[in-house]
Amino acid sequence: TISFEGAYAVVTLTTEQGQIFTMRLNNDGSVPRIEEGENIKVRFNRENAFLLKNGGTPVA
Repeated sequence: TISFEGAYAVVTLTTEQGQIFTMRLNNDGSVPRIEEGENIKVRFNRENAFLLKNGGTPVA
């Protein structure tokens, strides 16, 4: 799913195993508008990401 929070687009992905990944993307207007239900490509740098365990505890 995709939603918007102020200056960020929030992308939530759910795996077949039930894991949920949430990414906050800069929504500064420099990329084309994303419509609900539209297919998108998601890129991220490993250095700028972290995983959360159940309960929101960061994983090192």
